[in-house]
Amino acid sequence: MLLKGNTTTPEFPDVVNDTFINLLITNNQYTEAYTLLSGCNQLTIAGSYNLILCIIQAEEYTQAILKADEVFRLIQTRVPQTNRNENETVKMLRTKQCRLDTYRAPVTLEYVKTFPGILRESVLRLKIDCYRATGNWNKVIETASQLICKEYKNVETALQEAENKLK
Repeated sequence: MLLKGNTTTPEFPDVVNDTFINLLITNNQYTEAYTLLSGCNQLTIAGSYNLILCIIQAEEYTQAILKADEVFRLIQTRVPQTNRNENETVKMLRTKQCRLDTYRAPVTLEYVKTFPGILRESVLRLKIDCYRATGNWNKVIETASQLICKEYKNVETALQEAENKLK
């Protein structure tokens, strides 16, 4: 039930709950997550990133790339970069994590604030996946050049495929 003067409808809220969206995406309920995110009046960076995940699931790669460009710019201009000292345990965990598809997991606003550098790289990784899916091998190489020496599995695979296709 809506209160008088409230113009927000349950279908299109002003703000979407990150935790609920994460639950939907984690449970492969991309339709529901997309419906809420695309109808939201004020998407956060986290909401926009999660929307990219939904768009990729729909195989709308051009639209996903455009949204990824927007999110990348927002991260660069609105989120302060943090420098964290990494001990050996963190380095080992990061090395193992690079081999996984964790960049395809939904994020929260807290994640955006805490790990902006990782999120920026995750956006680039999503773009590489989109360029690979569309066969845009030059863009795969161009985008991957920003992640050289990171040892991300999807980036290495896409680069190898791009080099083979462009021979």
